[in-house]
Amino acid sequence: MPPEPGEFDLGAYVGVGLSSRQLYFVAGALFFGLFAFSAMRRAKNTGGAWAAVWGSAAIGLLAVGLHVTGRGLGDYLLAWLLPFTEQEPLQRAAILGILGCWAFVFLSAHWVNDPLAKWLCRLAGLGCVVAAAWLGVAWFRDEIPEEARPWTTQEIFLQIGITLGLALLAVALWMKGQWTTPHTRWAYRSLVPVVLGGIALLALNQFGREIPDDWKQFPFRRVILSLTAIGTACGLLIAIGAWFMRDQLPEPEPEAKPAPAKPKPVPTKPLPVAVLLDDDGRPVVPPAKHPS
Repeated sequence: MPPEPGEFDLGAYVGVGLSSRQLYFVAGALFFGLFAFSAMRRAKNTGGAWAAVWGSAAIGLLAVGLHVTGRGLGDYLLAWLLPFTEQEPLQRAAILGILGCWAFVFLSAHWVNDPLAKWLCRLAGLGCVVAAAWLGVAWFRDEIPEEARPWTTQEIFLQIGITLGLALLAVALWMKGQWTTPHTRWAYRSLVPVVLGGIALLALNQFGREIPDDWKQFPFRRVILSLTAIGTACGLLIAIGAWFMRDQLPEPEPEAKPAPAKPKPVPTKPLPVAVLLDDDGRPVVPPAKHPS
């Protein structure tokens, strides 16, 4: 926008090709961008859930900076980036980015030591992933191809979230007690077939109509229940056998201690000390005393 007559134009005075109004927006965008960069550095150096807090702050500041840039420098932005400078799409994209940040932090859960707390954190991260995917499909549905839209309903996302949560539970039960006694370990692992059987039943209820007509007479449900019962019984039998054999297990051998270093021998008589040098520079050692 050209300046009004008599108005001082800082951009024309400096010679950067921008008007004073555009320079003000550039300064505002740099202001928010620098604070966003500082928040990203703080998220990188901190630990725990504070990393997600600072990461969310950085995403929010970047969104505000992009909005300010679009208001003042919209003509200089790329065509595909310009729609995201509007308020509503930008807010939606920022919310999805914040959910992704929380999902990344909670799925890693490297800052949690307790196994149950770590599993709960990863379950929360999985929930953030499902929520971000659901909101993204609902907000940007027009960008999805027509063939993929039947797979983007609320029911499908709910089934996917439950399935992933059960799969995460199965992994947690398999790893639970890995460094404890064998009977405790296999007692936890006997529950894994139950979880996997639940996942198979959910998949059968959801996608059973997609089974070909030649296979619809096959007793899928009976086979799933039978395999679940067999797997659970095998895990329980191993756990019971390990419990009965707990007193017969060989004790670990004690680690061999390194042999102590031998002390250096101490000479009984002091070594002779040279007190004089001859003409050639050789030491003159006093003669040994012989007993009379």
